Amino acid sequence: MQFHPACQEGDRNHLTQRRLNQRLATAQRLLETGSCSIGRIAEMAGFGSTVSLRQHFTRAFSISPASYRRQFRKKPAALAAW
Repeated sequence: MQFHPACQEGDRNHLTQRRLNQRLATAQRLLETGSCSIGRIAEMAGFGSTVSLRQHFTRAFSISPASYRRQFRKKPAALAAW
């Protein structure tokens, strides 16, 4: 059984977006909890480069990874855990 090409493309787009969301969530967690460099976080989260992480992260969250890390670290511990 074969699917219509448009359905296959939609499935691919869905899987690609899901994979990107997982990578972004990993990057977020590492930025919040880790002390690794942004480059190492990009690598660990599955992005090909720091530039790729920055572009996708900024597009998704309207803030750069470095700024996100700085803002997250400024929060008091009680608020960060909340």
